[in-house]
Amino acid sequence: MSEQEKASVDRLLDDIDVHEAGQAAANQRRLSREATPQWQYMTWRVDGFGDAGGTVSVVDGNELKSQERRPLYEALARAGAEGWELVAVTDRSRMIFKRPLVEGHSGE
Repeated sequence: MSEQEKASVDRLLDDIDVHEAGQAAANQRRLSREATPQWQYMTWRVDGFGDAGGTVSVVDGNELKSQERRPLYEALARAGAEGWELVAVTDRSRMIFKRPLVEGHSGE
């Protein structure tokens, strides 16, 4: 094999190595993103929170119409069935929930 042919083969092999290294880095970034959980969040304001239970009146900052409001125990059961997990209660009237974000869904 001539020196020119050998140099050409070496360049080809170097190009393959560079391509494979770039591909490996891209795969590592993709796997890292997939390993990091993505969450969707929901907030509630509960009127009358306390011994009597309360009523969910605001969801994600949107005031519910009176016919849309549900007793707290009913709303919690439904949220749990939809995969929501209660993660915080603040000011005795606000609740924060999270659930895994399904790829391709923005949270609606």
